[in-house]
Amino acid sequence: MSSFVLFHHSVEQQKTKSKDKRVKPEKVVQILSDHGEDITLEEAEILLNFLYELAPVALRQHLCTGGKPAATNHGNK
Repeated sequence: MSSFVLFHHSVEQQKTKSKDKRVKPEKVVQILSDHGEDITLEEAEILLNFLYELAPVALRQHLCTGGKPAATNHGNK
């Protein structure tokens, strides 16, 4: 079994285990408020959903590149 398949399986298992470990929207509102950013609970939920979707992608990219930043081309030659 490839490491990607094992990783994906592990992520899927963690999704079911970590539901109760998720950061609560109320906590996000509090943290951001402490730093001068005011958001609603609905905005906090949207932000958390986005971050929980982004995290496995970022982790997978990090693991696939050996921890090195992905090569980017910003128009520089």
